[in-house]
Amino acid sequence: MTKQEFDFFKQFTDPKQCKSQVQTYALKKVIEKSQRASLFMSPGSGKTRCGIIFAGENIRKYGGRWLLTVPKENLIKQWKEEAKLWGYEKEFESVDCICHASNEKHFKDIYGGIIIDEGHLSIDGEHFGSILSKDFSNTKLLCLTGTKPQDKSSLDKLLSVAPLAFELTLAEAVELKLVSNYIINVIDVKLTSEEQIKYNKAQKSFIYNKQILGNFDAFERSKEILADKDAPQKDKQAASLFLAAMRNRKAVVQSASNKLIIGEAICNTYPNLHTITFAETNVFTTAFHKRMGARSLLFHSALKDKEKNEALSKFVDPNHPENLLCSTRALSEGFNVNGISLAVVFAFSSKANTLIQRIARTLRYIEGKQAIIFMLVVKDTQEEQWAKNALKDLPNVRYFDSWNTFKSLL
Repeated sequence: MTKQEFDFFKQFTDPKQCKSQVQTYALKKVIEKSQRASLFMSPGSGKTRCGIIFAGENIRKYGGRWLLTVPKENLIKQWKEEAKLWGYEKEFESVDCICHASNEKHFKDIYGGIIIDEGHLSIDGEHFGSILSKDFSNTKLLCLTGTKPQDKSSLDKLLSVAPLAFELTLAEAVELKLVSNYIINVIDVKLTSEEQIKYNKAQKSFIYNKQILGNFDAFERSKEILADKDAPQKDKQAASLFLAAMRNRKAVVQSASNKLIIGEAICNTYPNLHTITFAETNVFTTAFHKRMGARSLLFHSALKDKEKNEALSKFVDPNHPENLLCSTRALSEGFNVNGISLAVVFAFSSKANTLIQRIARTLRYIEGKQAIIFMLVVKDTQEEQWAKNALKDLPNVRYFDSWNTFKSLL
């Protein structure tokens, strides 16, 4: 946001009043963009409420059907609950709620308006592309995301259809007390000797085949080669080996066994805090859940809906002793529990957006709260570079060469 906008919001010292002012102002800016716009608003700042008011008021005034598309099924329930909370339950009976993956078949229908939640997750996907290729000249459109697309081509693609109306960064949200303050502790993790051998082998293959492919942008080049049926066999082999090397080195760092040990030590150091953990594979998540015993709950995509709902219900219920929720990627976006104070990020991808979304799960505002986030990063690997890229614009980050070094400061 501009300095003038920030100074205006800063005068509202009550966090609830400030958040309301931010949301009202954001919606005003959407209207100024002819109701076809994007809002880039930090997780926890109330962008869902903006979407509900945007759709609800239009339906009250003009009627018609609307479409809401979200990244994951569990967010549909959350949107409906918030619509009821803010007095738009009746209006949301006229809203078709689907996941991004179902977009294609729904665009045969004509909607008075469309809301795209967490659009950054699917901007390059074919289903999301079908949204961007539609003619929105007669359709109201609101794209919401807590983290704007990082690469320029994806950002330009989105803004060509839904121009930016308002942006609120995580740092600005913290300073305005829309979300809680936080501290990020990055802990170096060592690979075992066996894991190091596997990583070195994958890294060697990665470098060798990258040179064959031309070094500049080997990832995109690999995809082009494999999509070209007439590409030389030598190039196809190099492309396949290059992509396999990427997957293999990622698999090693994301499932490093020492992360399980350090994660257990962290959670045992803070036994009374409501804690959420994030991994990149269900196998790792399940292993950590078993390691932590009775206080832990499991949540990932392979579970049945009933099992996932039971886990969430127990986690948010203060009368249940389970206060550790072990998840993979399913809860990275949109999961709101005010009481979460600690997060352990075991693994992440090259996309900074995903990491910021995970951090934000701990930041729902409570007076005086400071969330604690631990990131476990394998030193001298590609994971270390991903972490530096993801954290480069965030304040309150501390780096430790080991868990023991951190613990010695407590």
